Amino acid sequence: MAIVDGKFIRGTLGPSVLKKHRGKQVITSKSAGGKQTKATKLAASSFGLASSLAGSIRQNLNPVITELFDGGMVNRFNSDLIYVMGQTYDPKNKVFTFNQDSFNRLAGFEFNMDSPVRDNFFVQPEVTINHTTLSINIPEMQLPNELNFPKDGRKCILGLAVGMHDLKHGKMTLSPIQMTSIDWTFDPLVVPPATFNFEIEPGCLCIPVITLQYIRTTFVGTLVVNTKSFNPVAVLRAFIAAGETEKARTKGWKRMDFKTE
Repeated sequence: MAIVDGKFIRGTLGPSVLKKHRGKQVITSKSAGGKQTKATKLAASSFGLASSLAGSIRQNLNPVITELFDGGMVNRFNSDLIYVMGQTYDPKNKVFTFNQDSFNRLAGFEFNMDSPVRDNFFVQPEVTINHTTLSINIPEMQLPNELNFPKDGRKCILGLAVGMHDLKHGKMTLSPIQMTSIDWTFDPLVVPPATFNFEIEPGCLCIPVITLQYIRTTFVGTLVVNTKSFNPVAVLRAFIAAGETEKARTKGWKRMDFKTE
């Protein structure tokens, strides 16, 4: 219905909407409206669930990622999770079916494209699993050829952690961050190999991540060199651990905004 308001007409009239804007008469098309199709509802639901899961994972990994990520990181991470969710959803039974490799797409994800780990760390960490022990093996490194140091950085703190996510019960936790310090004094140096072990929970989505934090020494002490434009952090692997999650074992973990039960 349209009404006369002074010399203007306001409201709807047929397929048009009439309104006043800045002293002028404006006519716009009326929205077609209508009900959403099943496909549209499913797409919207999958997008929402993927965004919730992506947000929870980032929150869990935040102590490693920090706030020094690139501007497009959130959209890129959401997009990868949307793809994963789309591939694992069973529309007939209306359930997600995850297998060990469902989250492979996240492997190698860079949280700061302005300073990718792959452009600063030139050895390949190896992730192995033995029952409930996840091991990250860092091979021998030749400095300065296999580890970049920024102009003001003379010490690199290599940090490793594993995010665990009980997708069934909606719980998550981050392992204690394990670190090793690598000093460079401008002379060639061989850094021996190292192994870092983490306990993981059966049935959980496990995401081991690596971060490179650089330090410089000043007269007031040590300062972190990393900035918004230089903060190498990446996912090493993403997989569902073998076995079934036990609700009692993850009960004390933080709540996620996603669960399958």
